[in-house]
Amino acid sequence: MLSKLTWSILISGLRNFESFEQQQQHDLLALQIDIKDCPNFMSFPYGGLRATNLTWFNIHNCTSLMSLPEKMHILLRSLKYLEIRDCPEIESFPEGGLPPTLIEISITNCEKLVASRMGWGLENLPSLAKLKIGGKSEDVKSFPEAGLLPNSLTHLTISDFPSMESLDKKCLRHLTSLRYLDIFRCPKFKFLPEEGLPVSLRYLEIMNVLC
Repeated sequence: MLSKLTWSILISGLRNFESFEQQQQHDLLALQIDIKDCPNFMSFPYGGLRATNLTWFNIHNCTSLMSLPEKMHILLRSLKYLEIRDCPEIESFPEGGLPPTLIEISITNCEKLVASRMGWGLENLPSLAKLKIGGKSEDVKSFPEAGLLPNSLTHLTISDFPSMESLDKKCLRHLTSLRYLDIFRCPKFKFLPEEGLPVSLRYLEIMNVLC
């Protein structure tokens, strides 16, 4: 049934939805998949989600989900937009990393996933232009760490990190394409780098912080 849908698949508010069929018989043709408010959703098909046309992939408030689909870098080779929100049990991105076609990533309130951020491999995504990241992670003191982000990044939004105090000067030096930087609701934030911000930066917004 799902394999015949060519535009969008929305799965929302299904308390009894636990998984996709474990042996996927056909590629999904959908351009967009949204999975929202499914508290018992736990797994994607074994071996990965075959959806080579998929460009938008959104997962919201799936509190039992522990991992993303396997082989995303191969099976989701058209993916451009990835949003993961309120999925506290997801621990890491899949082995092999994310599709190099990604343009925008948004990660919010995924504490375990944020804790593994140095293994994300975002520096290997040559087309990544926008990153939005935020949540309740107490371990984030300075962000983004050196080597975490690709120099293709043009937009960076950081929000809701309760312990974040500063921007990492080593990483910022390498963000030579960065044009927009937003920092919201980081109550302990108080330091901008003494060395300054990237010369490419055109827009800076800081709201609801200590400084």
